[in-house]
Amino acid sequence: MNGEPIPRDHGYPVRAVVPGIVGARNVKWVGKVVASKSESQGFWQQRDYKNFSPSTDWDNVDFDSAPAIQDMPIQSAIATVEGGLEGEEEGGPLTIKGYAYSGGGRGVARVDVSIDGGKTWEPATIKEGGWKHGDYSRSWTWALWEHFVPEEKLEGLTEADICVKATDTSYNVQPESIEAYWNLRGVLANCWARQKVALRKVAA
Repeated sequence: MNGEPIPRDHGYPVRAVVPGIVGARNVKWVGKVVASKSESQGFWQQRDYKNFSPSTDWDNVDFDSAPAIQDMPIQSAIATVEGGLEGEEEGGPLTIKGYAYSGGGRGVARVDVSIDGGKTWEPATIKEGGWKHGDYSRSWTWALWEHFVPEEKLEGLTEADICVKATDTSYNVQPESIEAYWNLRGVLANCWARQKVALRKVAA
């Protein structure tokens, strides 16, 4: 794991790693492998990592009514923002970097970035991973993206309200907020990544 023997907390001595499948199904401490026509009856398969209606709570939840989560929805994150207000210096151009991922072998087709809270969008540059023209093979890795915002696009702004949303090769796209699909376990939360960055001081 990352060039080292897999540690005990992560499944030493043997862990099943299934590409494209959510980590909860990548079984730790494997003792045996069984071929079966039905899914595991274990706790983690039957009583956790399932998604329910926003109206479901711990008093009325029925775990048998929902399938176990098998792969992750399209998602993205902002890792670093270079530029903006630093001490007494007013911000110049912005360089925004992050990553995106979709489960089930779906590649990341596009990452869009907004600096005005989602009013307007521009495509980021995918630097590593992600879909490439003519390539329809399965994708199992993160896509690393980067977006440069020149200084002239920041004129008149005191802050940048950065939003990021990714789209996968099945054209699944991240929703704006979690409100429509809130669930009691908080799983599969993949709404836009957001971060506000000060660009210049506001007069008192």
